[in-house]
Amino acid sequence: MKADSNPAGHWLGKLANLNAARTPERGIAPHKPLMLLTVIDLIEAGDITDGWVKYDVRLVSRFRDYWELVRERQRNQPDITMPFHALGGDQDRIWERFTADGSPSLAKATTRLCSLASDLFTCLRNSEFRFKARETLVTLYFIAKEQVMLCARLALPVPKTAEIAALREQAEEFKVSQKKGRDSRFKSDVLGGYYFTCALTGYRLDTETTSTRKPPRSCKPLTSTNTRSPGMTTPATDSRSPRTPTGCSIRDSGRQSPRGMSILSRSQ
Repeated sequence: MKADSNPAGHWLGKLANLNAARTPERGIAPHKPLMLLTVIDLIEAGDITDGWVKYDVRLVSRFRDYWELVRERQRNQPDITMPFHALGGDQDRIWERFTADGSPSLAKATTRLCSLASDLFTCLRNSEFRFKARETLVTLYFIAKEQVMLCARLALPVPKTAEIAALREQAEEFKVSQKKGRDSRFKSDVLGGYYFTCALTGYRLDTETTSTRKPPRSCKPLTSTNTRSPGMTTPATDSRSPRTPTGCSIRDSGRQSPRGMSILSRSQ
């Protein structure tokens, strides 16, 4: 990638001109900007320290939390592997794409690691650039209601546009949108704080290894047949049983967990 005398300006320009699909019914596809907002969050949180972005539970879970803010417009579940792979395409070139073993990846089904352009990663480690990057993505790729939710989630000032002004006149709806954005951030922070680990069993969640997405399944409370640590008392079997941060109790290491994730390992 050619060096630029003003990398910050160069990359803000790239973020403002993503190769995003557009349809009359759903407008601009939010997949790529949401993936970038997710990665910016992970860099800010210290989860990405070397420019390598992993397709793991942290990325998938946070992306899904963002997706809830655009679900009303999109009306579907996202294929998260698509933007993860596509941002490395010739038109965007945000990162380079690799398989789990470090070989170049040519398909979304095999892309499990991405290497950010080095000067972009340097820019994203700067708080001022992150602010500008988020502001650029939010204002250019999302409708007014989504902007309100995203600004609440990211602690950004709400854009001063005619569309936003019209929303403000509907005070109750405006407040609901802000609350949904704040709740979205809270959910991401809580799950990340637990590192997606069940407080009862010690099992940690990892993403699935295929591109297939399964809808969330209801989880059952722990019973006396569940795996548990030595000395742990048997949890109650009714609906008042303690729950994990995701609101579900994890059962066996061979079972599927919600949101298409599988149980990876038992934390030590």
